[in-house]
Amino acid sequence: MNKKFFVIALVVSLSILLLVLLLSPKSSQPPPTPSLPPSGTSQLRSELSSLADDKKKAAVAYVSLVKDRLPIYYEGFETSVGIDTTINIFRLDGDPEEITRLEIYGLSYLYKDELDEQKNPNVTAFKESFNKALSILQESGIDPKQLVFVYGDKDYVRITSTYWVDKLGLLR
Repeated sequence: MNKKFFVIALVVSLSILLLVLLLSPKSSQPPPTPSLPPSGTSQLRSELSSLADDKKKAAVAYVSLVKDRLPIYYEGFETSVGIDTTINIFRLDGDPEEITRLEIYGLSYLYKDELDEQKNPNVTAFKESFNKALSILQESGIDPKQLVFVYGDKDYVRITSTYWVDKLGLLR
């Protein structure tokens, strides 16, 4: 009886193994990963294509005058809502000549459309940090209105920052 049970268990196991092999995918390649949208300089160039040539030329000329005062890095800026941020204003060699990067770290950019500062303290932290960045630039003898800013490397950061700067009127 013990031998009979062993044979039945072996036949069932082999049947299940054969069934799994027949029903499993033929390829052992991993599923294709979705491609990420391109980021970096090519995307910046497309965003800057709508900029007027006069504005680009003026920004390039102005950047050449003030480039020795960059980068500016300000860490540990305490906002009124308890969010500490870091402000980084710089240029990268591979970037278009007319842009200056103004990046603010330490807050969340996830709730772009919520501009009510009571519901989204990140808007307050951004606004205060942005204004601090502008004042640091002015203290360094740089007129922020003559620069063309890009606000981050990641799409959602750049989109949210641009939206907040526009909706809150931070560069007026």
